[in-house]
Amino acid sequence: MALTMKLKLRVFQRDRWLCFYCGGPVIFHPSLRLLQEFVEEHGFDGRGYYHRNWTHAFAPLLDFHGAVVDHIRPLAKGGKHSAKNLRTSCNKCNASKNDTDEDKYHPKRRKVNSKYGRPKKWDGLSKLFVILADRTPDKLTEQERRWLVAIRESKLS
Repeated sequence: MALTMKLKLRVFQRDRWLCFYCGGPVIFHPSLRLLQEFVEEHGFDGRGYYHRNWTHAFAPLLDFHGAVVDHIRPLAKGGKHSAKNLRTSCNKCNASKNDTDEDKYHPKRRKVNSKYGRPKKWDGLSKLFVILADRTPDKLTEQERRWLVAIRESKLS
């Protein structure tokens, strides 16, 4: 069974768009592609917001803070695509965990601490995605159209 967009969104929302490992806020990647287009439409250089490979040189925010779903027990070790076996992770923490078991993984990144506490209303820029997608629906990729449907069905917007 494939990991569906609806399941990914459910995990991101449940975890309040925060990385389980470092506590940092994560970013919904389709938002940044549309934001890049928006900035460029207004005559500015939008490069640096998005790159399809999330490379640090071309998309530093996604390289560090791109939202990914991590398997607590890796698929390679018998883990399942179920909400109980999934958690939100930033791209960096997920890449460093790789297929390490939960009990053996010790993050290299420090937990994010703030004197004001964890974010209370962070949405990973998913609402921005809906706003920008509605502006130019004809420019959406097929995957972005599916994300938009999944977000609307999740009552996020």
